[in-house]
Amino acid sequence: DLPFGSYQESKEQAYRNAVRIMQETGCQAVKLEGGEELAETVSFLTSRGVPVMGHIGLMPQSVNGYDGYRHHGRDDASSRKIIADAKGKSKAYQTKDAITSITMGLGNVAIGLVSKGLIFAIFYYLYSNFRVFTIPFTWWAWVLILFADDLAYYWFHRISHVSRFFWASHIVHHSSQKYNLSTALRQTWTGSFSSFIFWLPLPLLGFHPVMILAQMSISLIYQYWIHTEFIKKMPNWFEAIFNTPSHHRVHHATNPQYLDRNHAGIFIIWDRIFGSFEPEVEKPNYGLVKNIDSFNPLYVAFHEWISMGRDFFTSNTSFFNRIKYLFKPPGWKHDGTGILSEDLRKDWEKNQ
Repeated sequence: DLPFGSYQESKEQAYRNAVRIMQETGCQAVKLEGGEELAETVSFLTSRGVPVMGHIGLMPQSVNGYDGYRHHGRDDASSRKIIADAKGKSKAYQTKDAITSITMGLGNVAIGLVSKGLIFAIFYYLYSNFRVFTIPFTWWAWVLILFADDLAYYWFHRISHVSRFFWASHIVHHSSQKYNLSTALRQTWTGSFSSFIFWLPLPLLGFHPVMILAQMSISLIYQYWIHTEFIKKMPNWFEAIFNTPSHHRVHHATNPQYLDRNHAGIFIIWDRIFGSFEPEVEKPNYGLVKNIDSFNPLYVAFHEWISMGRDFFTSNTSFFNRIKYLFKPPGWKHDGTGILSEDLRKDWEKNQ
């Protein structure tokens, strides 16, 4: 239960208190008690992605959303109004959020005109001078590169969650607190200049750069449709092999058990093989562990780079520890006070 004090306390302060206490205690929801005057605060908290466990005589059947609430002793209009209002503010799309995502996508395409050319040149140089085999443009080669590209993507994606240097770019895609098709367009402006290193083995093996870039595009197109809450589950056989909306909702969630899970591009088999798979059980809460609360595309694109640079240049520690700020997981602190995703997950597991 949160000690918000009087109702005169601002909604912004209530939000900051909720986030702070959830981070400090590891709890997954907050509980407010009060009367009809709390309606606006409850709606504000839920619109910011803070799960509200109960209020105004309401107790949850599930702490994960309003759909599971049952009534305890009251059935007045104010209770129904609060629930309806909170649901209304939790809709899948938000105009400012969608515009930001689309803007990030357009920027990614524009920058890609330059980065893709550089990447192609690097791939072609390696292919022309150092390839082990010469893989022809045949049907079986496309089958091979389908799996080879997807495995490269898996490791790029997984490392992007545990190395701050790569996370500084990838965080853009996770910065929305919504999960919809516009979220799929929220892409980095900086990542393509470094992420290509995970694909370097492919031209060395003998895949032509045209095949590699084509398959990378096919993978990105596949991942567009899985950014939705409207598709609950695909057939069991499909869920077992492929990345699906259910699997990817887990990846975008901040629930402790979902953090850094389901890194698949097309095939979920890599997560099953390498131990990073997590099924969707409870309702996901989307966004970041610490949300940025900004729709400014420039801030979305560069805020983590700025934060990482600040830690590198201003931390009162050795140069060796400063280097760690670039490559250790997000949340790492040289003095041991940082909280990592794996710490949050371990705390959650202890309470199960």
